[in-house]
Amino acid sequence: RAVRDMPTLEVSDRFVVWGHSQGGQSALFTGQVAPSYAPELDLLGVVATAPAAELTRILERDLPTIAGRVLGPEALVAWSEVYPGTDLSSLVTGAAEDDVREIAEGCIETTSQLAVLLPRVLLLGKDWLTFEQVDVEPWRSHIEENTPGAAPVDVPILLTQGLDDTVVWADLNVDWARSACDRGESVEVITLPGVGHDGAGQASALDVVPWI
Repeated sequence: RAVRDMPTLEVSDRFVVWGHSQGGQSALFTGQVAPSYAPELDLLGVVATAPAAELTRILERDLPTIAGRVLGPEALVAWSEVYPGTDLSSLVTGAAEDDVREIAEGCIETTSQLAVLLPRVLLLGKDWLTFEQVDVEPWRSHIEENTPGAAPVDVPILLTQGLDDTVVWADLNVDWARSACDRGESVEVITLPGVGHDGAGQASALDVVPWI
């Protein structure tokens, strides 16, 4: 829609959406909302590379890892600020809340920025979250709301996934794809041996472009 508003460019009304990681989750949600959000455009397909799809299971498995102790605080602090009635202290153990907020407000665009946050990440420990509270309202509903699959995607989906991903785990996304197929959606899965999380977007390009 934005490109079509540029007077010097001529583009069709057909498009495919492709995203990696959080962008992969956004791509799946685009598939859900595109018909109502942009009915003048014709979505042909959705490509999700290592998408953050099974949020509860990803959070639980990532808790003890460095990645989980960065991405978990970012998500939970954001939700606590966006959704009324959510109390971060009901999830975070002991005196960890200050560290959780500091991590969430930091920036991890570069390795050097992550290094600045690393001491707080390590101090957070592996048991910073009272995980059973994630399954208690209102947190459960907010996580479900941010998990793709509540509404159908009526166009073909391609899910590409590195098998060595230790942030968004391959078996969880394969499970998500099976659930989508059970809902009647058309999903093709391509797994990438030896590929981790960060490189999955680039590594899947040779499969994605021909599919598009």
